[in-house]
Amino acid sequence: MKTAQTTARFGVLLLTAAIIVLSGCGRDYGPTAPEMEEVITPLPMPPGMAVLGGETAVSDNIDSEGGVLHLEFCTLVIPEGALDGATVISVTRDDPDYATVEFGPDGQQFLRPVEMLFSIEIFEGYMAENGLAPEDLGAALFAEDMGAWVPLDARVKVIGMDHGSILPGTYISATTTHFSRYALID
Repeated sequence: MKTAQTTARFGVLLLTAAIIVLSGCGRDYGPTAPEMEEVITPLPMPPGMAVLGGETAVSDNIDSEGGVLHLEFCTLVIPEGALDGATVISVTRDDPDYATVEFGPDGQQFLRPVEMLFSIEIFEGYMAENGLAPEDLGAALFAEDMGAWVPLDARVKVIGMDHGSILPGTYISATTTHFSRYALID
């Protein structure tokens, strides 16, 4: 009787091992290895652009009527009704070597999505050197818990002369309902 149970257990173990081995066939990694993901990095700032215009941060008291903040290659558009009261909002360029910004106050939540516009004009040299079109660029959020950049839904947006407080140009547009660290990516 013990021999039959031992043989059955051995058969089950052998069958389980075969399934595990066969399910891993055709992959570049084993069934328990993490999936290989592309590492996302922000665009490098163009040479000689350590600080454009001498400013590394802007802030303003924005109320429920909304407003626009502009810093170098990034414009933040807060629509009417996104805030329920006056809040000091800031945009800070936090890395002189890469196209990254941090919006504050950290963790700020919005009632309506706010729009981030990343101007791509100063990155045209980088794009030409790397064979990139505006559609190849995007925006990302730095996920603290993962320690990595996570891409956002983004699109190319062209703004003309008649748009008021936003400078005309070609932008990568993405939205968010909370503040964190964001970047222009390829």
